[in-house]
Amino acid sequence: MNDGPYDYFTARATFGLSGNQPLISQINLMGKLWGVPLKTTTGMEMMFGIFQHFNYFDSEEVIDGSGRIPYKISEAASVGPGMIYKFPQMNSLVNLEQRVFLSAILLGGSLTDYYNVIDRNYNMGSGYSIKNNTILDFGRYGMFALNMHLYQIFTWKGYEHKDLETIDPLYLNAQGDKGNVMLAVVNPIIELNLSSHFKANMEVSYYYRHTHYSYHEDVRYKTFETRLGLIYQF
Repeated sequence: MNDGPYDYFTARATFGLSGNQPLISQINLMGKLWGVPLKTTTGMEMMFGIFQHFNYFDSEEVIDGSGRIPYKISEAASVGPGMIYKFPQMNSLVNLEQRVFLSAILLGGSLTDYYNVIDRNYNMGSGYSIKNNTILDFGRYGMFALNMHLYQIFTWKGYEHKDLETIDPLYLNAQGDKGNVMLAVVNPIIELNLSSHFKANMEVSYYYRHTHYSYHEDVRYKTFETRLGLIYQF
């Protein structure tokens, strides 16, 4: 593993064709700012580093007219330590790689169920995130991955009164609804190699949101989605 800035970088985006959901529902970017390889006596490749993260999850009403949106969250500016390690090859087929990251969210945003002013339906805040990625590579047969993300964003300064109609929103000194949001994402992925260039892809994403409000009722929401696709690899 190299140790230069941004020589390790991952990017992923999810696009949807559903009429009632956003065109771009997910963006995940991660780059290494600094890293150092660690020596082991077991044949394991390890690297410790500081990583920069950008993550964005977006959704709209699953049932039109329900007024309930499952989740919206953004990890716009985030940095923290991480560990990447590759285990010695188990046999001629299986390679295992593990990635663990902990980051401080300096600037983040999340859906609010109450603070809807002009075109804004989100809170701003800061917090932390934890990410775990497990990858099992089965060589010429395919790959299995399990991605788990946990985001916690705190909105520190809110507006406790309910008569927002009497306040000029341009001069309202608030980040949104005071409280905090937790979003957990579990995403298993299976890829099967069909040929040297084509892969069949199947993945499931489970989302659980719990938003605690200081001046309103808490909101919990859980949903999942299944995707089937075909991947062309150059």
